[in-house]
Amino acid sequence: MQYPQLPVAAFLAAALVLIPTPWHWRARNVATCGIIFWLFVVNFIYGVNSILWASDVIDRAPIWCDICTKIVVGASFALPICTMCVCKHLEMVSSNRKVKFDHNDKRRRMIFESVMCFVVPLVFMALHYIVQGHRYDIFQYIGCQATVYISVPAILLIWVPPLFFSVLTLIFASLALHHFIRRRITFAAHLQNSNSALTPNRYLRLIAMAITEIIWGTSFTTLNLWNNVLGGLRPYTNWADVHSGFSRVALFPAILLPPRFISMMMLLWTTMPVSAFIFFVFFGFGEEAKKEYTKLWAWIRGNILRRKDSEKAKMIPLSGSNHQKFLKPLRLSTLGSLAFSTTRPTASTTSSTFASAANSDLEKGTPPAYTASSTNSPFPRTPIKRDPDSFSISTLSYYGGAIDSAPVPEHESSRVMVRVGLPA
Repeated sequence: MQYPQLPVAAFLAAALVLIPTPWHWRARNVATCGIIFWLFVVNFIYGVNSILWASDVIDRAPIWCDICTKIVVGASFALPICTMCVCKHLEMVSSNRKVKFDHNDKRRRMIFESVMCFVVPLVFMALHYIVQGHRYDIFQYIGCQATVYISVPAILLIWVPPLFFSVLTLIFASLALHHFIRRRITFAAHLQNSNSALTPNRYLRLIAMAITEIIWGTSFTTLNLWNNVLGGLRPYTNWADVHSGFSRVALFPAILLPPRFISMMMLLWTTMPVSAFIFFVFFGFGEEAKKEYTKLWAWIRGNILRRKDSEKAKMIPLSGSNHQKFLKPLRLSTLGSLAFSTTRPTASTTSSTFASAANSDLEKGTPPAYTASSTNSPFPRTPIKRDPDSFSISTLSYYGGAIDSAPVPEHESSRVMVRVGLPA
């Protein structure tokens, strides 16, 4: 039996968990970034192992196995610690103990979470050597796995600490929810006053994610403990006895494993990919995610596809709200040049323009708008009264054309200013 879906699931989980990274990094959420880091690394290791040992149990990468088995052990401690730090911060923000957090408080929190999420797991990775019976095991389909000498010290070092941090997580999460329920009406204002960069929506998503992750992880940690102690505990006699033949690598091809053991092994293997999918569900569809998707698509469109956005400035009708939006950017100086421009067109151009306008009016059976002038002035001196609407439209058309507008008579200029939204 082959399991080609294992590397696909592992690499997909590793890719999805990286998507919410930018906004958590900008917000300096060390605990959440720690969850992302450990889930990505472990799922990447799972994907590589499921490819290297998909069909055999040959020890083809001993250094890789030495490193990745220790990292997986550290992740089993790091993930409960990270979720505990998330819920601890949420409980502190929502409580009445301190209203506002300054720069020093944020700095201390970042240092504390960095030590808890990255240094403490390294300590447990080193302590694992106490109950490490031999180098590592290789199982077909899932690759190399860390070994544990099943004994009382192993229970205290490997399984009790994650369960302890899980219990702390549930306590902090319960207190945070209690604070939220008590002040749910003024909770948004409280978060804003605390200077925590949290919103009620993000607050609830963090709590829901932490509770879901810790329940999921704790269930499988307990299942793994029960599965290992089911056959009984071995006596931890002395160091030499426990670590005898330490360089040995045990190989387990699938043909030698009972079906029940393979099923349990696959069930425990899915813990990390499913945890990554759970994390993405809570943070991959929020408002921050949508904004990041928009930015990413804009970058791909401009830099990879080489497609520019089309011109957004288009002609719009001068009526209703569009009328106000069109005229809003116009400044008083622009309107002044529109109504009282001193630049005049040439005489030949003006004469032909008014001649064509007069001929058009005569063909329609209406008198021309201006009478002919006996002087050589390019503009007539005796205007004929026309409808204010048509005068305003004519003025705006002059503004958009190549010819600057003519001087507006004093009794008409106030009408133009009123129509464009300025005081007369």
